[in-house]
Amino acid sequence: APNAGVVLDDDGVTVVDSLMVASQAAPFAATVEALRPPVRRLVLTSSHLEHVGGTPAFPRPAVYGTAQISAHLDQPPDVEVLRRLYPARAVELDDELRTRPVTHVVTEQTMLTPRVSVVPVCGDLEENLVVVVADADVCFAGAVGSFGTTPLAFQTDPARWAGTLADLTGLAERVVPGHGPLGGAD
Repeated sequence: APNAGVVLDDDGVTVVDSLMVASQAAPFAATVEALRPPVRRLVLTSSHLEHVGGTPAFPRPAVYGTAQISAHLDQPPDVEVLRRLYPARAVELDDELRTRPVTHVVTEQTMLTPRVSVVPVCGDLEENLVVVVADADVCFAGAVGSFGTTPLAFQTDPARWAGTLADLTGLAERVVPGHGPLGGAD
């Protein structure tokens, strides 16, 4: 199952990725809503379904992504291909599947809040995002990191991706991957 993250700030919540399908995203969104501060930002680390499929569960916040993520989400998904790619979730992939579009394109390292910065990197796409919470020494690697599972690498240069992984260790001590347990440099 994919991972997602939440960062609390004075002005509200930043959500990192939205999970894959409604059965994952709805309880996640309900838990975030129970925190009480409004969700102001949704950062997408990739355009792959396991990171963006749950975007409808977060209808109000600004959506941050790279130009490549934005371009992918502006296209209707090929649900039949997704059902073959994710057979365990195929019954949950409705023919009318839609995700929220990116509202804010990130082209360079940007501070979204005093606590949250987003960094464009190469990962499972040529243009991914990672989220750094420096005061917590945490990097939400999202789609860029997979611990204990083989990642999808059909839209990227694996050698560049490997270089990005080495660079992540300099961003924060703790890494929250898109899949798998929390980790670090090792």
